[in-house]
Amino acid sequence: MELNKAVQVGNKTIGEGHPVFVVVELGVCHEQNIDVAKHFIDVAKENGADAVKVEAFRADDFVSDKAIMHTYGTAEGIVEENYYQLLKRLELSFEQVADIKKYADEKEILFFSTVHDQEDVDFFEELDICAYKIASLDMLHSPLIKHLCTKNKPVFMDTGGAYVEEIAKSLQMFKDEGFQNLVLMHNPMGYPAPSDKTDLRMIPSLQNMFEIPVGLSCHTPGLDMVVASVAIGTNVIEKPITRDKTTKGPEHVFSFQDDE
Repeated sequence: MELNKAVQVGNKTIGEGHPVFVVVELGVCHEQNIDVAKHFIDVAKENGADAVKVEAFRADDFVSDKAIMHTYGTAEGIVEENYYQLLKRLELSFEQVADIKKYADEKEILFFSTVHDQEDVDFFEELDICAYKIASLDMLHSPLIKHLCTKNKPVFMDTGGAYVEEIAKSLQMFKDEGFQNLVLMHNPMGYPAPSDKTDLRMIPSLQNMFEIPVGLSCHTPGLDMVVASVAIGTNVIEKPITRDKTTKGPEHVFSFQDDE
């Protein structure tokens, strides 16, 4: 069974000949403040975005070595921080996520989430979200992929630093399960990702190679890469939002500011 060339997400269609699907990434720039997350939803809705996305992770499950350090860029330079403590201060409880989803529904904007395991999927099934996203590190996570395929919801998948062979292997895993509605997301590595390493030409290359929708998950500061990707035919744009790009944190510096 082949993957679909156009993918339906809620009441929107993603693919060639359709408008670019715009996702505002609530990510971690809410700093665990639900009111800030809701404010970001307001901004997304007012500016015509199609969807908002959250990150579902639990630091206790995500980090086995609690001494490991994480390096990321900020407006003031490179910062190194304990990875477990960083995620702990940014994670959302399932109850908080449910509250955010309810608010998105009230504002009539599509809502979905990145998931990392079967427990995440089962929780979001109860919330009846419109789609799922899997990170590049999970693209060969067979139990997760098989579980997602039973839910019959569209899946966005980051490519990260994967080789084309790895992407092809992952897509075959979906096809083997009879799954058809998948969107690839080109997301150059780096926090932030340097513009000279973004290689937007991968978007049309992946479109031609796999004949499915391909988008850009933008981790590069500013909006130049967003505009350029639209010019070369991207099907999806995803970019995080912040109140202040100078805030210390792993995504603020490459987010768009809520007043832009």
